[in-house]
Amino acid sequence: MLSRQFAMVSCLFCCTWFLGPPPGFLAANVAIPDEPDMPKGTPREQFAAIKGKLDQARADYIAKLEKATTTEERNQLTRAVPRTESCARQMLRLAELHPRDPVALDALIWITANTPSGTDAAGVLNAQAKDEIVKNFGESDRIGPFVLGLAWPTSKANETMLRHLLERNPNDSVRAFAKYALTQQLVSQAQAIEFFQIRLEIAANEDAKKAIRQSLDHDYDSLTASMIRTRTAQSLNAEVERLLVEIASLPAESAAKWRPANSKLNVREMAQRDLEVMRTLECGRSAPATEGKGIAGESIALKDYKGKVVLLNFTGHWCIACRRFYPLERELAKKYQEGPFAILNINSDPTVDLVKKLIQDEKMTWPVIWDGGTTEGPLATRWKVQGWPMVVLIDHEGVIRYKFRGAPVSAILYPLVDRLVTEARTKGKEQELRLQRPAAKK
Repeated sequence: MLSRQFAMVSCLFCCTWFLGPPPGFLAANVAIPDEPDMPKGTPREQFAAIKGKLDQARADYIAKLEKATTTEERNQLTRAVPRTESCARQMLRLAELHPRDPVALDALIWITANTPSGTDAAGVLNAQAKDEIVKNFGESDRIGPFVLGLAWPTSKANETMLRHLLERNPNDSVRAFAKYALTQQLVSQAQAIEFFQIRLEIAANEDAKKAIRQSLDHDYDSLTASMIRTRTAQSLNAEVERLLVEIASLPAESAAKWRPANSKLNVREMAQRDLEVMRTLECGRSAPATEGKGIAGESIALKDYKGKVVLLNFTGHWCIACRRFYPLERELAKKYQEGPFAILNINSDPTVDLVKKLIQDEKMTWPVIWDGGTTEGPLATRWKVQGWPMVVLIDHEGVIRYKFRGAPVSAILYPLVDRLVTEARTKGKEQELRLQRPAAKK
């Protein structure tokens, strides 16, 4: 499980919203000034200087973010997220100048970890660095961090790189990381396929379906869009489970050495966790017991909402995407205030006082469980949350119906909630009729 500070960095600099960042977000970021000259010193000293510049900018930013207590303050700060292009260009230049020095690979891996995929300037640098690593360092025993980074975002090209490195690299730990990253990439692809199908299901007419099919070419590159159209989530999930079983069966003494940075679990333990999620927490399974304390110390339990559709949201005010989801929750709470529907938030913010202020500022009318002030709280651990927000739709019978790794947009979320609420109302009416029907005479 990630610490909140590391999750904060991931949220700010690496994550995307369900259908991409809001318009103008990247353009609004404050750039770190370009420096035409490389830092002085040895290649290793140059690497440290470039890395240190961005690390300091991020540390300063997070310090400001942690001091902000209102949604308005935090939203204003999102316009000042430090950009990475300047540092990434210097790292690429460093690798070009010293291709035989170990620092070249370090610089290229740094680029892939600190720039997003895409078609903008940062995305081009990201793609260049990936190509250089696969071409020139594909057999290196130091590319574990790189192969783990290929787990995200949803990308057919990333999958191809992982399969290539899995075949080519002789190092056991790198292969273990590559195999695990491949499972995560395939899970991401399966979810993209599932939500593409859901969008088609809830489309109003054939013209809307046509627009959704065409939107794939806007949302993804051509290879990934084609993959989403032709593959099935079932086949991908079957391969994921097979790969996870293989990783989970690795010798414990060997796997203990294969621990990614910023993780308490080694790759074998991560596979065991993910297998448990697939077998107990996926859609179609009953939701686990979920109970905690509200901000007033009152007991709140998921079981108390039996008969209602529940939107369960693992959230935190430290998370940009989480804060952008609050207005959608408010709209749903208002729309279904008389219906069989409830919202329950599991909050990971550090103090109860901060949560109280959040509830007041965001006009939250639904229950909020404080999960102990950490992203590793008991409920986040029980649900094995790996990214924020995680949004789960649970039907009136307590069955997990839909899960979102990230904040879903209203165009997808609202029709799904309406579908489940309609099911709950229909079931309720059927039960009423059965109760009103006179007993059959013997």
